[in-house]
Amino acid sequence: MLINPNSEVVGMKNLSHISNEPPSTTLWVPIGRGNKKIRLTLPSPLGRGDGGEGAELNPRIPLRSVSEFGFRNWFWLSLALALSFSACSQSKEKESQQTTAKESAGSTDSFLGRWDLAVKTETGEYPSWLEISKEGDQLKGRFVGKSGSARPIAQIAVKEGQLEFSLPKQYEERSDDLVFKGRLGGEKLEGTTTSEEGKTLQWTGVHAPSLERSAPPEWGEPMKLFNGKDLTGWKVRSTDKNGWKAIKGVLVNTPPSSDLISEQEFEDFKLHLEFNIPEKSNSGVYLRGRYEVQIEDGYGLEPESHRIGGVYGFLTPSTNPSKKAGQWQSYDITLVGRKVTVALNGKTIIDNQEIPGITGGALNSNEGTAGPIFLQGDHGKVSYRNIVLTPTKK
Repeated sequence: MLINPNSEVVGMKNLSHISNEPPSTTLWVPIGRGNKKIRLTLPSPLGRGDGGEGAELNPRIPLRSVSEFGFRNWFWLSLALALSFSACSQSKEKESQQTTAKESAGSTDSFLGRWDLAVKTETGEYPSWLEISKEGDQLKGRFVGKSGSARPIAQIAVKEGQLEFSLPKQYEERSDDLVFKGRLGGEKLEGTTTSEEGKTLQWTGVHAPSLERSAPPEWGEPMKLFNGKDLTGWKVRSTDKNGWKAIKGVLVNTPPSSDLISEQEFEDFKLHLEFNIPEKSNSGVYLRGRYEVQIEDGYGLEPESHRIGGVYGFLTPSTNPSKKAGQWQSYDITLVGRKVTVALNGKTIIDNQEIPGITGGALNSNEGTAGPIFLQGDHGKVSYRNIVLTPTKK
């Protein structure tokens, strides 16, 4: 620090004790922010004082020259001021680091929650689902891909504003892990991943809606979705594979086949249907085309979310009251918002539980919109009858 010896110094009060010891000047120099100060006692050539305890750097008595104050005292004063400025600088740097850390945490928190994803391909797009949560300082996640079920994410991190997560394959035909990278653009996630062939694909994500309802539903009139005669009111998902036929009041599916989708779409509803599943066969009924309630040959097995009565990969039935293969069984399902109740063969096995997100094989990830009923037909032989849906009043 350079100090002009001809300048007037304001900032100190001269105090010294009248004694045999050399008179002195005591300074209290601020250190950093707040009220922290250090005490500095300097020999004073002035030889006068009022016996005070100390001086602030906010005095009213000026020292008008270096010769009056002394070069040695100027040295100590300059050092004290330098220390004060250095402490202020360190304090500002620490505050800046804390602010950066808070902003980083805030940036990470922006990725938390459930996301409805759409992955664009050369032929269209397919739906996926992502959930990101935090346990302490650690990020956790679940993911639903094009097919399969919800699975934990192996590695997930946010670095410099970019989300990156990876997980092993499930039913994907690939040798490497799935890797997704993305950034926030407003309220939307945008990023890239790779296809099974190694091509770069673009994907987007939006916050999944809560689907909370403000009032209990008012039910309308029941409607038959299957007339028992033909496939009126239905369409196949893939026109080149259609094993569905109406035979004597029964809707029969024989592989190779595809999924059967209702032409009408619904929001909240009650659904009754009866099904007959052969030994070791497999099917499912998708609510709004997005949430699969599993149908399979599961007599005598322990309840599990991937088995009969489960919302595939998410909700596990409380019991398994299924019958042996080849017998007619029934589902009574109520869906209001995200809350689902499932009764199998007259016994409630899932009671008003929340469905977190779409299941594998969903038609789309547009959870905030109405959707069809679709019957899975690409897994095995199955028969349906008495498909009756009661929608809410509009």
